[in-house]
Amino acid sequence: MALRWATICAARDRGAYPQLALPAVDRYLASGDVDALDLSTSILPARTYVGWGADEITAQRLAWQEVERRGWGREVMLHARRALAHTGNYQGSPESTAAELRTFVDVPLSDGAAAVSVWTWHQLYQGQINRLLDPGLRSNALWQGLRQRRADGAVLFTHFTPSSVEVSLDADLAAIASVFTDVFVAAGTG
Repeated sequence: MALRWATICAARDRGAYPQLALPAVDRYLASGDVDALDLSTSILPARTYVGWGADEITAQRLAWQEVERRGWGREVMLHARRALAHTGNYQGSPESTAAELRTFVDVPLSDGAAAVSVWTWHQLYQGQINRLLDPGLRSNALWQGLRQRRADGAVLFTHFTPSSVEVSLDADLAAIASVFTDVFVAAGTG
């Protein structure tokens, strides 16, 4: 059953977004015009996989196995990408946080990603501030999990807009540096 539904979803997505079909991505990466790929695997909600006799971690592993099978890591530097930011105070339990970090950080790093790009440090999105720490740079289970992975050697990126800080430029950058190895900084004139 899982294969059938996965095949239907893939076919639907190919029709809606042919430029993102796997053979098209193969061509982009083989062209030599791309140096790095931030890959968001679009893992579905856990309840979806239950009906297929699987779970999110299995889906993530299968996605990264397909990336390996297609040879993308020989063409470009691979990074996983996941939106982990939240609004308000972080609501994840220690168990759900651990599962989310295993699925979206640990599995990609063990299965071919050189780094994980975590969206976003602090950003206004759809009318709400999304952040990784709780308001006022207060720690939470997500932040503690990211900090532990960094201490264990994980390469983690985040996204930072200097005009959107939690406390101050210096305080925010110090917090970022305690967990992230690299930062994508928004810049522009508009």
